[in-house]
Amino acid sequence: MLREVAFISDTCTLPGYIAAAPGRYPALRFQYRPATMPERAAIVARQHAQPADELAANAAAMLVQKLVSWELADGSAIPPLAAESVLALHAELFRKLYLIVLGYEASAVDPAWPAEIADEVLHDRAEAAAEGRTPGEVGDERREKN
Repeated sequence: MLREVAFISDTCTLPGYIAAAPGRYPALRFQYRPATMPERAAIVARQHAQPADELAANAAAMLVQKLVSWELADGSAIPPLAAESVLALHAELFRKLYLIVLGYEASAVDPAWPAEIADEVLHDRAEAAAEGRTPGEVGDERREKN
């Protein structure tokens, strides 16, 4: 179930979902601890000073630290969570996972979520985009009205 958080603690764990890209990669469902702003700032600062191979290795190591669990949504076998398996992900799947964990992108709506939760999330995102607000602001306003 979706949960929005304003303050991230060491124990904060969120669900994540990346939809499949047919012909490229299957859907990925995961649990993760979102990066805090100091963690994100440190990662971004290091990006400009690292050779490409170090950048990839450090990004994979960060994901291993932040991911609590992962599974392919279709039930296919997935390697244990380790830097080597994260580095072996399809490049676009790796990018999406990285951006979600760092807080640059939101998780996709997981089809396993109850329909009313998925509908609320999609409505809040669409309304927020149309009005130049965040989905959290729209969701807070909707909950206050109810």
